[in-house]
Amino acid sequence: MRNIVFEPEAFVQYNDWAKENKHTHRRVMEFAHGNCPRTI
Repeated sequence: MRNIVFEPEAFVQYNDWAKENKHTHRRVMEFAHGNCPRTI
């Protein structure tokens, strides 16, 4: 498993996506876990 490090502003954006934009949040999670078939 990877250790993921967020810049403070990036973590705020990540949490906003989790609430407001499920598609973007899902894509970020896929990318972070190495399951993304294409780049974002």
